Amino acid sequence: MGSLRISTLLKGNAVANYSMLKEIERFREFMPQIRKIKVLWRLPPNRQISEWEVEVEGITIHWKQEDTFDDEHRTFTFRIIEGDYRAEGSWKIDEVTTSRSKISIKARFDWGIPILGQQVGQALERKAKRNFMRMVAAFRKAQRDGVSISG
Repeated sequence: MGSLRISTLLKGNAVANYSMLKEIERFREFMPQIRKIKVLWRLPPNRQISEWEVEVEGITIHWKQEDTFDDEHRTFTFRIIEGDYRAEGSWKIDEVTTSRSKISIKARFDWGIPILGQQVGQALERKAKRNFMRMVAAFRKAQRDGVSISG
């Protein structure tokens, strides 16, 4: 099982950036590697099931995940429940100053290929990390370009 941790600073306050993070269906507007995101079911009070299709280095990956939002702690947790691999993790937005916040991502992956061993797992982990870094870079670009995805 692989894992990753990424943290970086974003412009904007934590509340605004968390609102942006919660609008997952709009990620496609500024993240070209995402082919499809659809919220299938909203489950009160703060859960949903979403379906994803993402291109990672020329390979299209599909999955469904359970998303849970903790507005008080500005945390979005996810758990893949069906798809090409298994993963779980969280995105968290912390306030640094009134105009800066920190986004942190933690994730664990199970690629479902134990027989191929550590080398393939490490390569897939590097690809997953690059994809998460692209998502963070896309958030930054959206901010720079003045794109508002919250509302």
